[in-house]
Amino acid sequence: MKVVSMLMRRINRFQEGKTGRRAGYTILELIITVAIIGILAAVVTPTYLDSQAQAKLVVSQTNMLTIKTGFQNHFFKSVFAGRGGEFPPEPGDHLLTIDYANGTTLFDGRTVAELFSGNSIIYNPYGRPYEYFLESDSTGEWFRLVDADFNLELTFEP
Repeated sequence: MKVVSMLMRRINRFQEGKTGRRAGYTILELIITVAIIGILAAVVTPTYLDSQAQAKLVVSQTNMLTIKTGFQNHFFKSVFAGRGGEFPPEPGDHLLTIDYANGTTLFDGRTVAELFSGNSIIYNPYGRPYEYFLESDSTGEWFRLVDADFNLELTFEP
């Protein structure tokens, strides 16, 4: 019986650790761990948010270049068709919406939406339409695309 009792004490002492305390974390260790995680989150979060904003800016620039390319292709197709170079008509509210793109027929029978892969007009990363302006002066006609969310502007002058 003494041997079993002595063996049980040794097992308990082994489980408690060398200091005689039970194994586990103290409240101080947990507080320090939470504080370190909080500091890391405070340092990393602004960098992550900046990266997201930069990515959205790049997406918007790429979308605007895609629209510009579609409108340029239409312009040059109209030149080769002997129509003198036409841009898609300007929407009344200047917004390149899905309704405008699907409801506006071009000289070749296609809609504005069909100028793009997927047959759909592209919106900016925040889901808002780009603005489209036809401009002209004595030297000719050109168009301007605007993304008000990012203060971006892109023009094409043939």
